[in-house]
Amino acid sequence: MPRRVLREFGTAVFVTLLFFVVSEAALRVVYFIRQSMVTHVPLIHTFGGNVGPDPPWNDNFRLIVSDDALVWRMRPNMRLKYVDLYAPVNTTEELASLRHRFWPTLPAALMANPVWQLSTNSEGFRDGDFPKTKPRSVFRVVCLGDSWTVGQGANQDETYPRRLNALLAREFPLAHFEVFNLGVLGFTAFGGQKLMQRVLQLEPDIVVFAFAMNEPRMAGFTDADLRAKTEAENAPAARAAARAVQKTEVYRVLRYWALRLKWNPKSAAEYVKGARRTLAWRDDIMDPARRKPWMDTSLKAYEQYHLDMIATARSHGADAVLLYNEFWTNGVYLRVLQKISRQERVPLVDGSVLLDEARQRIEEELEQRLDLRPAAPSHHTPLHDQVNVVFRVFLGDRPVPRAIYIVGNHPALGDLVPNKVAMYDDGTHGDQRAGDNVWSYAASFPRGTHLSYVYTNSGTEGRWDGLDLQHVRAFTVGSEATTVHAPIESFGRIYMHADNWHPDPSGYDLIARGVLGALRDNGRLKRYLDALPRVWRGDGSP
Repeated sequence: MPRRVLREFGTAVFVTLLFFVVSEAALRVVYFIRQSMVTHVPLIHTFGGNVGPDPPWNDNFRLIVSDDALVWRMRPNMRLKYVDLYAPVNTTEELASLRHRFWPTLPAALMANPVWQLSTNSEGFRDGDFPKTKPRSVFRVVCLGDSWTVGQGANQDETYPRRLNALLAREFPLAHFEVFNLGVLGFTAFGGQKLMQRVLQLEPDIVVFAFAMNEPRMAGFTDADLRAKTEAENAPAARAAARAVQKTEVYRVLRYWALRLKWNPKSAAEYVKGARRTLAWRDDIMDPARRKPWMDTSLKAYEQYHLDMIATARSHGADAVLLYNEFWTNGVYLRVLQKISRQERVPLVDGSVLLDEARQRIEEELEQRLDLRPAAPSHHTPLHDQVNVVFRVFLGDRPVPRAIYIVGNHPALGDLVPNKVAMYDDGTHGDQRAGDNVWSYAASFPRGTHLSYVYTNSGTEGRWDGLDLQHVRAFTVGSEATTVHAPIESFGRIYMHADNWHPDPSGYDLIARGVLGALRDNGRLKRYLDALPRVWRGDGSP
């Protein structure tokens, strides 16, 4: 009896292992075939980044990998072509299904969306392979930062380091500039400090430090945490065996489906309603009396990491430039950089101001082009608690089968019921001119009200279809006038944005020009330019 039981048990184990091995091999073959069919990777944007668990069949196109020294880094030798889906969609469910579909082809309609390409070098940076030596005739700038430095949403030559290189070459045609891109997606000043050793190997004349937007995510993360992570990964054999199983495709696809079944995404209404709460930490961190411990930790670490990086660069003969890469104007991390700039006499480029001024120019030029500038408010108008706000959105040549709708966190904006409150292009309800493709809607709100809203195009009442973007727009009622016209927005576009978090190529160009302005006053660059004839005669370097 025991022998028969043992034989049956052994047979069961053998069959199970055989099934596991065959399934593993089959999955790998199928994934390989799928990978060979992929021509474009869909870059999906959803409210709150809520896209559900990662499908394991997309692993070969994942750009970020774990790193013992840096926490994470970008994968080397990647060649990716992204279809950007930061654009109007039929339904929010449509985006989620695109992320989780196995068949790699995209609907023909989406192939008309913007496409941008990204390539990484043998070290995982968005640049060509770096030279091993530095000629005497070269002036070298190293750009260290996060996804703004990487240039998410833009092609290779549209990133700000590439634009800076082109602008330098145009302004100083006899000089030889090299601008290297050492940006890493999602990086913070903590990671920047860890990368300084590689930066110094490149013998830079100037290092541009550009960190801000990701700092809250890494608040309190220290070298001790990094060591603990490494030790956990080098745990005893039992854990190593478990990790080996977890890396198999069979385990990972089963885990994916288990997580998929439990995934319960929030509705668009919840994101619109909670938009103000989501950014409430910004109000808290600006006020020392309201700051939470993690906020103080983040600010102190942010300052110290920058001081350390500047000191390290200077100790190796390089100058520093600070770049504030955020849409948040006058943000608290900018104030830290302003303090460092004064204290260390380091130039600071405020990217938020450059982008905000460009946004205002777009709004003003659109108003002027469409001849929709509202009349100046009378200074003799008595102040009322209620303000009449006129919302305006430009459709351009987009078809509107029925109407444009506005939905927001206030009863006058539909109280989060989509496709209920219609806008007008007929000269009524606040609309300034009929038939100009600027749809308008007027409503009264108490002064000081914070409004969060989105637009939809000809959808069905109560359903989130026809949405213009996975982006919650905002307006604060604060004018002293009785009636105020909100800036003209554009359906399917946020000015100067490639997506919710990154500038478009014109924004990267503005940042490059801002950094160029800081470099013009740099003493090291001036001395290099003054010595150019002697350098060229001395070693004959091209």
